Amino acid sequence: MHSEFEQITGLTLPEMLMDSLKTGRRVIGYEKWIPVSVYPLGEILEIWKRFMPWDNQTYFEYDQMAWSQEWDQRVKRHWCHRKWVLIGGNDLYNMYYYCDLDPTPFGIEGQIIYANMETGHMDWVGGDYTEFLARLSPRPCDNPSA
Repeated sequence: MHSEFEQITGLTLPEMLMDSLKTGRRVIGYEKWIPVSVYPLGEILEIWKRFMPWDNQTYFEYDQMAWSQEWDQRVKRHWCHRKWVLIGGNDLYNMYYYCDLDPTPFGIEGQIIYANMETGHMDWVGGDYTEFLARLSPRPCDNPSA
């Protein structure tokens, strides 16, 4: 049976990620000293519906800028992609984390990627949701990857 998310988006999230997001509450941790929220599934779906009308066609000029940035070979060079599902971030710092359902041949479907919409920086975070959560710490500056 397909979830509401799958019916609306046509995308299937990794099972562990889907199970975690169904709790309906935000999970908050820290990436170094910056607070990061992991959004509940209902909020993720609303964000996806709001931004998908703009998809890659609209972001073509930004994609061209992205080509000049240093980029991880596991992540496709786009500014926005309908198969990047926003799962969390920090709106104040324009930092966002996506579940990438359309990686390059070097990546893994379901990998987590990071985008800073202010600087244009895009990076690979982890091979899956578990690796992403492991990067977050319960307190500022208590990050094992710092």
